[in-house]
Amino acid sequence: LALMSDMMRRHKLGFTLIETVVALARITAAAVGPITLAVRGVLHARLSRSKLVALHLAEEGIELVRNKRDTNVLGGNDWRGSVLPCDLPCVPLDNGDYKIDIFTDSLVSVAVAAPLLFHRSVGLWSGVYYHDDPGGLDNIPTPYTRMVTISTPGANQMKVVSRVAWDEAGLSRHVEVETVLWQWD
Repeated sequence: LALMSDMMRRHKLGFTLIETVVALARITAAAVGPITLAVRGVLHARLSRSKLVALHLAEEGIELVRNKRDTNVLGGNDWRGSVLPCDLPCVPLDNGDYKIDIFTDSLVSVAVAAPLLFHRSVGLWSGVYYHDDPGGLDNIPTPYTRMVTISTPGANQMKVVSRVAWDEAGLSRHVEVETVLWQWD
């Protein structure tokens, strides 16, 4: 009885080391789950934002080529700008890989995807992505590169593929947008 009384007295004095370790392990396990979910949520949100920007940049590449085709036709030139004489503002839309942006009057042939810059200053060109500084803009490098590939699967059609690539979290990522433009007059 005295031994039992002594054991109960010791037990009431506090937790044993094993009980403390088990309690800390349970608290840590309960905290790690929500923290892990929060970190993953932030990473996925960042990736989603980057992918959305890349999709818009890829679509912009397609629309810039479409604009060049339309400008050729509305200027009274061949739709692909390949028949001479080609009066200004005529842009030849030949087979190949190109960089193009809102400041480029023509398609510039490239061997590798060209990096994009960003202009964030307030004014007319605020929030614009572009390849080459047209002069005096606030150049901010971006992780994005864009290449537009033009091919002619048929006489009256032009296949346009706009590919935007970027590196994020140590991984190379890319998106592609593709369309077929047709001759119209």
